[in-house]
Amino acid sequence: LYGMHLSRQAARLDINDGPGALALFKSNSFAGFLLFLAMVAGSWKGPTGGF
Repeated sequence: LYGMHLSRQAARLDINDGPGALALFKSNSFAGFLLFLAMVAGSWKGPTGGF
């Protein structure tokens, strides 16, 4: 899902559109924060966690 988000942004990026590029950059920081939270939550279970 995260890779799809980044791929979509790369396809939509127009380097001549400053405000649009800034909006994509800001959404990357939010997506990065969500990825960080997911990794922290995954490490909380430990290496033997699972179903």
